[in-house]
Amino acid sequence: MAWIGKSLLVLFSIGLVAGGFLAYVYRWLLTKPVPDIAGKASSPGLDAEVIIRRDHHGIPHIKASTTADLFRAQGFVHAQDRLWQMEQLRRTARGSLSAVFGEAAFDADRYSRTIGFWRAAQNELKVLDPEIRKVLGWYAEGVNLYMVERAGQLAAEFRLLRYEPETWTPLDTVALAKVIYWSMSVNWDSELLRFLMLERFGPERAFDVEHANPMGTPPVHQSLTADEKSQVARTADALREAYRSAQAWLPHGEGRLGSNAWVLHGRHTESGHAIMCNDPHLQVAIPCPLYEQHLSGPGINAAGAMFPGAPGIAFGHNDGLAWSITNAVTDVQDMYIERVDPKRPDYCLVGNEWHRMETFREEIHVKGEDRPRVIEVRQSRHGPLVSDLVPELDRADLALQWAGAAPGHTLTAIWRLMTAQNCHDGAEALQLWHSPTLNLTLADTQGEMVCLLVGSHPRRRQGMGLIPSPGWDPAYDWDGFIPAKELPADWNPPSGILVNANNRTTDRTDLPWFGCEFDPGFRAQRIHDMLADLSDATLADMRRMQVDTHSLYAEQLIAEVVRLQPHEGFETHAVNTLAAWNSRMDPDSPGAVIFHYLLDEITKGLFSPQLGDLLGRYRGQVTGALFDFSGFKWVAGSRTLDLVTSEATSPRYATPDNPNNTSRQQFLAAALTRAVRRLRSEVGESTRRWAWGRVHQIRFSHILGSVRILGPVVNRGPYPIPGDGTSILQTATRAGDPTALVQVSPSYRTIMEIGNWDACLSVINTGQSGHPASRHYDDQMNLWRAGEYHPMPFSDEAVEEATAFIMRLRPE
Repeated sequence: MAWIGKSLLVLFSIGLVAGGFLAYVYRWLLTKPVPDIAGKASSPGLDAEVIIRRDHHGIPHIKASTTADLFRAQGFVHAQDRLWQMEQLRRTARGSLSAVFGEAAFDADRYSRTIGFWRAAQNELKVLDPEIRKVLGWYAEGVNLYMVERAGQLAAEFRLLRYEPETWTPLDTVALAKVIYWSMSVNWDSELLRFLMLERFGPERAFDVEHANPMGTPPVHQSLTADEKSQVARTADALREAYRSAQAWLPHGEGRLGSNAWVLHGRHTESGHAIMCNDPHLQVAIPCPLYEQHLSGPGINAAGAMFPGAPGIAFGHNDGLAWSITNAVTDVQDMYIERVDPKRPDYCLVGNEWHRMETFREEIHVKGEDRPRVIEVRQSRHGPLVSDLVPELDRADLALQWAGAAPGHTLTAIWRLMTAQNCHDGAEALQLWHSPTLNLTLADTQGEMVCLLVGSHPRRRQGMGLIPSPGWDPAYDWDGFIPAKELPADWNPPSGILVNANNRTTDRTDLPWFGCEFDPGFRAQRIHDMLADLSDATLADMRRMQVDTHSLYAEQLIAEVVRLQPHEGFETHAVNTLAAWNSRMDPDSPGAVIFHYLLDEITKGLFSPQLGDLLGRYRGQVTGALFDFSGFKWVAGSRTLDLVTSEATSPRYATPDNPNNTSRQQFLAAALTRAVRRLRSEVGESTRRWAWGRVHQIRFSHILGSVRILGPVVNRGPYPIPGDGTSILQTATRAGDPTALVQVSPSYRTIMEIGNWDACLSVINTGQSGHPASRHYDDQMNLWRAGEYHPMPFSDEAVEEATAFIMRLRPE
């Protein structure tokens, strides 16, 4: 038995050494980079002392006596808490991820270089107003001040990857912003899918899957030769497949990025103050994409949230005005089929003449390789030839034109919005907004409110940009952008209610074409209905609304399902459960999980026979990094509901067992059988296990969290989560997979009582800090999951009362 004792001793010794090593690594790698957020620091370059007060969640309230110092301090705190996140976005924009991550990130860099985020940022920086160039410079000085002060201890990620970041510049901020703009733009993916459907099925069958889509017969398809049609189809498929390997590296993956925003006039509230609410829906990740802060300096007093890496406040309020943002989901991207000279590949046809395209030589450094890899990017007058991403293919030459690639003044608009004191001044500032296209909702202390469509929308000379256009024909070119004053605006509605949830901004037919892939409006209708039912509304009512899980979509769809009279026991249980269900997507709800499995089977049953391998894309599945989200997710959901609720008989209701079936009831019964079979297999034989929270979960993943030893340290979850893609509480998953992890959720929730700013509430979904060892890495997560908030004080007295940490930055 002596050998047992020796073996145990050896194992104990190994465990002791391993534990000591891990403890050392934890301290060296994770703990040392966590910054001090209290105390005094000598900060060369400041004009005067800056005071940074933080509350118990580490949210900074910055007070400075000069504007320059205010934005230096903002850059400083962003670097303190989120420098690695800023670096990742900067490298994404530069196309230099593979320099630190190696071969695995090369495709992402190639895509970034092809789209040209960095080139677009260089062009934009040249045209920015002097005032915003100064702000960007001051912000960069603050970032660099922190990097110098903490050299060698900036973040665990830098230590792990064994490199130090380069100096921050104004160009980095502009380039980072371009990546964010891209993540909120549509719709070139949809154009390629439409083209594939047209090529395979013909106009009538292809148009039928997009209900009420005013496409007409696209003349471009008629003008192509048979070879060109085949090449475009092959290119569309190949581009999608090529993007798979890069999806993990760019900041937004699959999902439908959106937001909720609403304003309720003071005559409907208990306090007499108007109330504004906003919750942007962004990619689930840790750290959170947004960062909370309060900036106070000469002529500026604003609080809210911003993307780390850029100065200002994107979501929030000042002394007189509050503003909120939702994605407008308008069409600002067009694909063009270029006819390239076979003998001169850098020439394309324009009218009847050959024109030389621009060519950019891009060198991509890959970690571990002695020489950079070189790619050449061809750019027509419309934009880069994205088809070059699949050079091995006998392909069409497809160019992408994106409004956000043109120089603009969005950062200037944010700067001026922060200092506007009423809706009219705010609307004037927003005329400079370029990209992305958004709905900005404003409310001021004078009782006015407005929802504005902002951003650069192309004025198309011909067509609507729904499928790739003939690049050689100038008739399909953009004729500049629609002037800001011509964009729709909803001022002071008589109802005292303004709502936007990515639904269509306007139904006016006299306005230019803005797109057709908007949210169908179930969230917006639910918000409006709840607001209309309120009298003497309070902040508690708004809190309840922001986490509401009722689905009007589900309510309408199950009306037909509950009429079924199945004979099998599990199916009878499912129908009875749906009949008693309140249409709420709560974690303990059996009705919610039954509904989603059934919806999946209904959608597949309706469209799989027709679409085949295109079904996933039609439903909005995203397979690549450049297609950040797809409008077809909303298209498919709307068309499914429309068919099931409006057509009692249809050839679409054919089933594998009954190909001649035209009965809706028999079709739904077959879908129910398949759904119940999957529930029993995937969730459990016991119906007690049929709960939405068992399959609908959220995990907050760090970019390095896939490394096995780091995952438990840097990732959080998974956790059961309420809501779905149709409820006000938006927790959207991959289309067609009810068991997939949530990919899009409210990153930030805020409730603002206009004029009573100390009553404002907010929460982000993780924490302020990007340092895994910081107490503020995830200290808001439980609040967020529970539908709770923290105060966001604004007055000097309230800020002082909430102060938990004070840092004083003093000039040398």
